[in-house]
Amino acid sequence: MADDRVISDREIWATAGLLLQEYGDMASFEASKKADSLLDAGDMAGQRVWLRVVRAIISMTDTEGATPN
Repeated sequence: MADDRVISDREIWATAGLLLQEYGDMASFEASKKADSLLDAGDMAGQRVWLRVVRAIISMTDTEGATPN
């Protein structure tokens, strides 16, 4: 079954930001748990959305390669 939900990048980044505010260092873990639960429920489209959130959180918190000012 095709899924017609369209989630914008802006919504993904906003969700990632909210999760970081609420869960701090555990935000990617919490988003991953949500993705896993959707996969278990057979909601592949939902899982893909939450995996995008996980990637956004990782991108927002990645400090490797960052140079100090």
